[in-house]
Amino acid sequence: MVVGTPKSLAGVRDVAIPPHLTPILAAHLASSVEPKADALLFPASDGRNMRPHSLYWHYYPARKQLVDPTCGSTIFGTLERS
Repeated sequence: MVVGTPKSLAGVRDVAIPPHLTPILAAHLASSVEPKADALLFPASDGRNMRPHSLYWHYYPARKQLVDPTCGSTIFGTLERS
């Protein structure tokens, strides 16, 4: 995994955070994130960057529980294809 600046300005993104998540994120920042500009928001347990597969253990079982009864597909699957 390479951590650094994007190759071009096209790689810079703003991420919208829904207002109802702001207090939760602020509490997480205050309690779990180091107070430095380059601190990781969600580090791995050893303090390094999480690997891409780190959340799959939780993501896939949760996704299977969200089945849309109108089409028999998972809600996430429907959103991913739209």
